[in-house]
Amino acid sequence: MINTGKIKTVTYTLTGILIIALLIIIGVKDNLEKNTDIEQDTFINIAVESTQTIERADAPLGIVKEFVFTLPEITHDLSLMFQSSHSFVEVYIDNELVYSVKTSSDIAFAETPGGIWNIVHVCHEGSSKEFRVVIIPVYEGFLEQNITFTLGNIREMMLVQVSDSLAEVIVTTLATIIGLLFVIIGIYFRIKTKGLMNIFSLGMFSLSIGLWRFFDFTFLSLFLRDKTVFVYYISLTMLMISMIPLLESVKKEFSQKIQKLFDITAVCIAFTSIIQLILQFLGVFSLREMLKVTHITIIASLVLTTVCLIVRLIRPAENEKRKFSFTFILIAGIALDLFMYYIQYDSAGLMFSIISLLIYVIVEAIRLIVTYVEKEEKFLSNEIKLAQSETELAQIRFTTMMSQIRSHFIFNILNAISGMCKYDPEKADRTIVHFARFLRSNIDIMQNDELVHFNNALRHIEDYIALEQVRYGDNIQFETDIQVDDFLLPPLVMQPLVENAIIHGLVPKKGGGTITLRTRKDNDNIYITIEDNGMGFDDKKNISEKSIGMQNIRFRLDHMVKGALKTESIVGLGTKSTIIIPAKEAQK
Repeated sequence: MINTGKIKTVTYTLTGILIIALLIIIGVKDNLEKNTDIEQDTFINIAVESTQTIERADAPLGIVKEFVFTLPEITHDLSLMFQSSHSFVEVYIDNELVYSVKTSSDIAFAETPGGIWNIVHVCHEGSSKEFRVVIIPVYEGFLEQNITFTLGNIREMMLVQVSDSLAEVIVTTLATIIGLLFVIIGIYFRIKTKGLMNIFSLGMFSLSIGLWRFFDFTFLSLFLRDKTVFVYYISLTMLMISMIPLLESVKKEFSQKIQKLFDITAVCIAFTSIIQLILQFLGVFSLREMLKVTHITIIASLVLTTVCLIVRLIRPAENEKRKFSFTFILIAGIALDLFMYYIQYDSAGLMFSIISLLIYVIVEAIRLIVTYVEKEEKFLSNEIKLAQSETELAQIRFTTMMSQIRSHFIFNILNAISGMCKYDPEKADRTIVHFARFLRSNIDIMQNDELVHFNNALRHIEDYIALEQVRYGDNIQFETDIQVDDFLLPPLVMQPLVENAIIHGLVPKKGGGTITLRTRKDNDNIYITIEDNGMGFDDKKNISEKSIGMQNIRFRLDHMVKGALKTESIVGLGTKSTIIIPAKEAQK
């Protein structure tokens, strides 16, 4: 089965790499003319005396358009300014070439300078001379472009152009900033919670549309007069890929089958973008010539989204209410601009698309955040209920375990840990580890009272002694002499013996003492010896036989492994307890 996710990832990555590579190359090699600003705040519109279209062999279309006029008398140095689109330009003063614009011959794939403001420095001594401006269009659609010639100051022209497009600039800037903000939020939540990725896709869509429109402003070439090719291709590439994040954002509203259809469409758009970039790079077709292909992919995306939304609106899924989608507003705005572009040849500054984009992005972002918060609250509620259930279960298990462990032992350890947290946090941490393992071992035994491996039982003893050493310090020493360790034994048969050795043997003795644990094996049995050099007792009085703990040990040894327990003690010298387990039983 085809892995759509991997195909999407590879295709999108390749598209991004090609876009970045192309833009970097264009940005580095773009070498259009750059002019010098001059100061003057007067604008003079130039009246064209004659216009004619003539054939020219070296022109891309074989045709050029010439404008001839004479400048009025001026007393200051000014600049002749006029805008051209996708055309080369030549300016002659008294038949002498003084200014020209064309793309670099070193870049075969950048055949048009895009939309550019042409700035020609005019000295006041050159007034009243004949000017001849030759416009050499690269594409047929720009043969009849209107050219307006203005004499004045560049900075003033910048302010006028920005002022004329101020509404579009504000809306476009908002779309770009919102898109960037949503992208950052999406990345943050992706890293932290693996969620809210829809807002990332929504942000990428808003960011791509915002950049497309921003770099399409004609006044931008006044600020970046030597990078117009770079600006032009940024604008087109943002438009080419803009539908991919939109499809990624919208598809979450539909079933998995419909989502696959959106994925296929997005992959096709990415693949088409790759082909367009390759053809542009090879100089076969320019992105401008393939603009209709880009528009077709946009229309296909909008049609797919519209049809799916209408079907869902008419026939909602089970347990789903009919609801209006603000995606319709976005689709309507883009459709209006496309209609005006192809029917009326005026896209009205793309205001319909940008305004509808802002409405859609803001509404969808609010909806996504609200949905995310609701899910988090529901998840948190379930987590609380689960935690409460686990707490109740833990309390039951803890109560059972506490019935097997002396309460004052636990309280003493906890108090000791509390004190260490203040003056020796590292020791407190180690003690908590021992205490946790000790309790865990008891819990495991209660849940599954079966034979345990000697190494596990030894670790349980070591944890217990470590805890007692917290209380009694160096008064308790522990040594081992392990000759055999690969065998099984009943749980909790060694710990009571060690506990007795500490409580009755070492603690009452001044200066404490040492507990030694040994193991050995002969042909028939395995022997575990626990010996201390504490107070000892008179074994003739059979004190050990009366102990409930000792009776329990003997019972478990006898019934679980057919083993036995022997105890020897001498007053003032210590006690020695030996567990005897038949070798064949210990190997089961």
